[in-house]
Amino acid sequence: MHDPMKRWATIPILLAIFLVVSAIPAMGQGVTTATMRGQVTDDTGEPLPGANVIAVHEPSGTQYGTTSNPNGRFTLPNMRVGGPYRLRVTFVGYEPYTQTGLTLDLNQVYELDVELRPGTEELEGVEVTAERGGIFNAERTGIERSIGADEIDSAPTLGRDLADYTRLTPQAYVENDDDDGPAISIAGQNNRFNSIFIDGAVNNDVFGLSAQGTNGGQTGVTPISLDAIEQFQVSLSPFDVTQSGFTGGAINAVTRSGTNQLEGSFYYFGRRDWLTGRDPIAGPDGVRGRLNQFSDNRFGFRLGGPIVQDELFFFVNAEYLDRAIPQPYAPSTYIGDSGDDTFETIQSVLQQELNFDPGSFRDKTTTVESPKVFAKLNWNVSQNHKLMLRHSYTKGENTDQFRSASGEINYTSSAEVFPSTTNSTAFEVNSTFGDNMSNKFILGYTRVRDDRNAAAIFPTINITDGQGEINLGAEPFSTANILEQDVFTVTNNFSYFVGDHTLTVGTHNEFYSIFNNFIPFNYGWYFYDSPEQFLEGVCAAGGGQSSFCQNNYPNAQDAVIFAQRGFSIPDLRDGTGQFGDNANSSETFNAFQLGLYAQDEWRISDNFRLTFGLRLDVPKITTEPPFYGENFDGRDDGDGVFNSTLRAIREGEEIDVQADPNDPLQTDVTFTNVSGFDGYDLKGAEPGKTPAAQFLLSPRAGFNWDVQGDNATQIRGGVGIFTGRVPYVWPGGMFLNNGVSNGIYARFGENPLRPDPANGLTPLDFPSDFGGVTSAEALAPSGRLEIFEDDFKYPQVVRTNLGIDQRLPYGFVATLEGQYTKTLSNLTVFNMNIKPANATLNGPDDRPIWAYGTPDDGEWDISEALIDPRYEAIHRVGSTSKGYTYDITGRLQNTVDTQYGLFNSSVSYTYGDAFAVNDGTSSQINSNWEDVENVNGLNGVGRSRSDFSIGHRVLASFRYKVGGTELSVLYNGESGRPFSYIIGGSGDGFMVGAGGGGDDRALFYVPENASNLVFEDITVRGQLDVTAEQQAQALDAFINGIDALSETRGGYMERNDDRTPFEHVVDLRFRQEIFGEFFDETFERQQSLEFTLDIFNFTNLLNEKWGRRYFGVGDFSVTEFENFVDGPNGDYTPVYSFTRPFTNFLNENPQFDGTSLTQDELERAIEAYDSKDDVFRDQIIDSGSNYGSRWQIQIGFRYTF
Repeated sequence: MHDPMKRWATIPILLAIFLVVSAIPAMGQGVTTATMRGQVTDDTGEPLPGANVIAVHEPSGTQYGTTSNPNGRFTLPNMRVGGPYRLRVTFVGYEPYTQTGLTLDLNQVYELDVELRPGTEELEGVEVTAERGGIFNAERTGIERSIGADEIDSAPTLGRDLADYTRLTPQAYVENDDDDGPAISIAGQNNRFNSIFIDGAVNNDVFGLSAQGTNGGQTGVTPISLDAIEQFQVSLSPFDVTQSGFTGGAINAVTRSGTNQLEGSFYYFGRRDWLTGRDPIAGPDGVRGRLNQFSDNRFGFRLGGPIVQDELFFFVNAEYLDRAIPQPYAPSTYIGDSGDDTFETIQSVLQQELNFDPGSFRDKTTTVESPKVFAKLNWNVSQNHKLMLRHSYTKGENTDQFRSASGEINYTSSAEVFPSTTNSTAFEVNSTFGDNMSNKFILGYTRVRDDRNAAAIFPTINITDGQGEINLGAEPFSTANILEQDVFTVTNNFSYFVGDHTLTVGTHNEFYSIFNNFIPFNYGWYFYDSPEQFLEGVCAAGGGQSSFCQNNYPNAQDAVIFAQRGFSIPDLRDGTGQFGDNANSSETFNAFQLGLYAQDEWRISDNFRLTFGLRLDVPKITTEPPFYGENFDGRDDGDGVFNSTLRAIREGEEIDVQADPNDPLQTDVTFTNVSGFDGYDLKGAEPGKTPAAQFLLSPRAGFNWDVQGDNATQIRGGVGIFTGRVPYVWPGGMFLNNGVSNGIYARFGENPLRPDPANGLTPLDFPSDFGGVTSAEALAPSGRLEIFEDDFKYPQVVRTNLGIDQRLPYGFVATLEGQYTKTLSNLTVFNMNIKPANATLNGPDDRPIWAYGTPDDGEWDISEALIDPRYEAIHRVGSTSKGYTYDITGRLQNTVDTQYGLFNSSVSYTYGDAFAVNDGTSSQINSNWEDVENVNGLNGVGRSRSDFSIGHRVLASFRYKVGGTELSVLYNGESGRPFSYIIGGSGDGFMVGAGGGGDDRALFYVPENASNLVFEDITVRGQLDVTAEQQAQALDAFINGIDALSETRGGYMERNDDRTPFEHVVDLRFRQEIFGEFFDETFERQQSLEFTLDIFNFTNLLNEKWGRRYFGVGDFSVTEFENFVDGPNGDYTPVYSFTRPFTNFLNENPQFDGTSLTQDELERAIEAYDSKDDVFRDQIIDSGSNYGSRWQIQIGFRYTF
């Protein structure tokens, strides 16, 4: 279909050949190896130059050798992680020295000083094991967490993914509820701002759609099987300039390799509905339901061994995942006005009138299937040269059904069907040259193919149902959604060991080719105010032949609603009418990010190391996006502004364009700007122009001080700049949202329901509302325009940290460390197509509003607020330095190996906070603009608490192993997620009027007294009449029950000013080896059969009210805006409704058949709802199927030989 790498394919290959042949100094960014170094001296302390040092990786026979330099120092770089190793040091006239049992962690620098004595008798060193986690490590300057093979095997895990182990880092937060899999935030940063390396090669979803940051992550699968991983490392502040590409954290994983022993394992892990707890919330009848037909099956094997003894090894792993996740329906918790009868009527009428079955709204099932294959070769060419080649294949297919929950009803037609395939290859060469030079070279290629689809070819339908919402038809962002990524990485490292210095120079280069066909709402989107309004619209669209339509809507009319549709302008112009994946509005774009760096690691003394270096990153998009510019305006008017709309925005002048009669792509345009508007600063942004090549410097310096030189007290720290990658989906929007590729129809009024996407609504249906466009050829410009400021920068922060590690009696080690991160550049979005505010609300809440047009039932004509209504939005994307994060962590850990077994324990406490202007939580620029809670409008947001603020976190683990029995317990206690209190919109209601067709995200004004606000009498669920006075009384009680609200009376809530409750979750894993001795004696080789039992949220198993987790809150609508007191005549006093306590009353009292509440019933309704930890919190618990808040048991079996 596309030739994505035609331009880049030969560049990295030629560069790779050049680097290898010439041994140019260069470096990869992901760490894959360890280092051993030390000093050889005689018994008087004098250095011994020329001593032979050989380390042998005993399982594979791999050898690493060198000789000591004139100072007696030696370095063995690029060593295979794990072990055990045997070290032998010899020197003529001295007794040889042998050390065994050495085990190395990923990126560890193991210090070992050797003293030789005169003579010829062999000296045997004691058997030792390198301290797991590398706490006392001369290379360690910043914050990092290493997870070795033992911890991988012992830690509780259900997902068997990177997130299960990243959460062992105290400064990390993992949100497991996301539809795309677990989202990992590190150091209070965006989950898309991490780097993920496998065997040193980039394995990020560089386009940035996956919440978990990995290729294929949108399907909820992992990029590689856990059985293929040997070690992990999470680094937050490595002041080693060779590591980059992140402002959050770097997640490094190194895979298993074969050895001289043929070894393998067959395994199975499974979950079932009968191994899963009940719903965390009971229904009105007091019964907590169970999941039905839940299953999770994972089969796999691994096998590794020698092809040629001591030289050539293989390792393979294959795994298959089959998961069925029920999405249960609990009708008693639904807060909308309608019931099952209405939902069934909607289904029946759609079938009869439009021959469309929306599917079931009741229980449904999400399915995930994923085969994985991993293969790896290791070749010990010689003692000085080692080669590695590996390939991984991962396919994931997810049919994601959306649960009918408390706030929404979803039919099965709203599902998304998502297949994704990833192939990733890495090639690594580790070499040493003489005794003082080494080189590491890594070449990587990753190919990703994603094809997200809607489950139904039918428009997206959203129906307001009181406080609830009914959804059916196509999932709006899956209607046309294809992503193809090809990523080449070339990295190389050259190190020179001279005296007390290790000099490193290197390069890391990434080349991208990306194709993204994305047209949201391509099948159409219709927003109805009520089920009745939708049913009338269906009758009008279908001709009204059914008995239902004839009886209820004999003269059905098109509804006065908001409708929107994205479409391909090229396809509409050429008359093909293509839609969905066949649309032709996209093109491939290419980009690169080059990195160069130099570093000196200086061993100033035996116990003090100083590392300092400088890195340069140069990112650039090399493909220019399409643009719209009138020929008669001129491509360049002297300052680069060539589009009449942008000139009007810049100057604040009216638009008056007379079309060239010889150009069919033009039409007459006349729009009048608002009086007194002086224009917006374009800041150099232009259509058709990508951000200029940036030269981003990252100086860093770190130190490590072993205070007494005995590994008892270690002080470490540093300061430096870290440069990340921008999710390429953000600048990639320029190739879709440019005025000539994707168009948007967005209109309030009588909009006919068009069930066939090939005949969807376009501006040609209502030309007077779209600048008088009269032909498909004149549709441009349309849609959104996304342009980038001249000084737009990729994500960059300056980070500093200081830590101390202290050995204590009885084997304890205490750590205290803190870090501070200051934003240098992060995302900002400004919509330049919105006129300035021209009025304010009346009353105590006097925020600015965009009072353009005449509000009808609270409905503003959004197009009146646009400078050029041909564009839905014109986003100027820039950077801000406003923002910071900080965290401080204390940790105590201990490992004791006794005759009664091995005891390992750790406990840590972390407090952190984060502040940002825009968290960049969406893949779409438009959503990043319109989803920020605010007081002064979406163009007036300031710095506030970030969605990624960690708060308090207590992490404790305990492990006990004796013989073949092992028990591991993990406790995670953490602050809830930040969220905001806002004013909701009840269908028509856009109070502020500049939300661009969605909620205003207006932060809630907390009245001194609720009677100061204006409410309207309402009827809840068509049954219960509630007066304005009753709503005010209920709102006051609600405010008094929540500290964050009651403390802000008379003012505006701040963004993310409250949190969900503190969470307490205990997970455990039990492992038991079976028949180990029998296998050993019978087959005369080590074999074992192992049984494992993982219990996730053991807390909830002990007590049904414990272990509750709260996910995906974002914001909480306190009141609903209904109307203005007299908007047409300029009285912009807002009128609200507050229905939640009364909807809850009906849910809890299904037998109630009255139409109004007595005073006693009113007080009971208010009392039942104003508790912070009761119904209010239950309404926002778990956005999925409440899996995080219910216990789950996973059973596993493994045969190892």
